Amino acid sequence: ILNLALVHQLASRTESSITQGAFTGGDANLAQVVQQVGSDGSISEVDQDYDQNEAYVTQSGLDNYSGVSQGYTGGLSVAEVDQSGDRNQSGVTQYARDLATVDQSGDDNLSIVRQLTTDETAEITQSGDGNYSLVQQAGQFNLAMVRQGRLSVSPVSEAEWAEILEMAGEG
Repeated sequence: ILNLALVHQLASRTESSITQGAFTGGDANLAQVVQQVGSDGSISEVDQDYDQNEAYVTQSGLDNYSGVSQGYTGGLSVAEVDQSGDRNQSGVTQYARDLATVDQSGDDNLSIVRQLTTDETAEITQSGDGNYSLVQQAGQFNLAMVRQGRLSVSPVSEAEWAEILEMAGEG
């Protein structure tokens, strides 16, 4: 069973909330959210359960916010968030072999990626303005790459992660 949701919003006080697989199960969930042409209030939330989840969120300008949660998967889950300008903010939580890609261009930025099993990859690119990125990965064989400002690549080691958690009051 393929659960498919496509949302295209062309501004004002836009919001979007998609839940897939929570009640019906399914072999694949695909969600695409596009908020453009000013994207006034923005906000997008995608919640996917079961196998092979894919979420693609594009937000252009103003207040932005994107939340993606992908859980209980037997296959690869993919979350891609692209936010251009203004307040930004992205949160991605994944529970199985996953790939999270977050691209934030300009203004206040904030990215939090939580990947809670093994064999996961997080790629965060934040170019310009506030920047802040937090990546939490549990298990083995995980990779995190954070590019900020002038796009330098900086994989996060376990020691660096421990230091970040300590500064955040969680270590």
